[in-house]
Amino acid sequence: RSAARRHAVREAAWSAALALALTTLISAVIGRLRPYMLPLDTSAPVTLFIPEPLNASFPSGHTGVSFAIASALFAIDRRLGLAALFIALFVALGRVAVGVHFPSDIIGGVAVGIGSYAAVRHLHHRIRTRDLDRAAKKHRHA
Repeated sequence: RSAARRHAVREAAWSAALALALTTLISAVIGRLRPYMLPLDTSAPVTLFIPEPLNASFPSGHTGVSFAIASALFAIDRRLGLAALFIALFVALGRVAVGVHFPSDIIGGVAVGIGSYAAVRHLHHRIRTRDLDRAAKKHRHA
């Protein structure tokens, strides 16, 4: 059981790293301005409640990483995963509430996060299957 948990933690870490890399890359390519940067009413200054983000808006990196980790946790423990998904949802909504993301940035982040976990899971399964096949062939020929 602890080996399975270690495996899940590794998948969560790889998923989070992939989600962060993808959201950073996509954000740099698309370059969407953040909501507080748009010229809506110049007479009312915008007050940020958090430090000014350094990258573009779409997709949300915080959301992508949060949902990647939550997806990995959900795959091994439904209750823990639901709690993590709930937290990830609050992270996402908080990013909109403080004015650094549009709702569509959140949707993009969710897609990248869940997709990152799915990609890591698929790749890991293929690697394990390949390694087991190699071990079986080696054992048969020994």
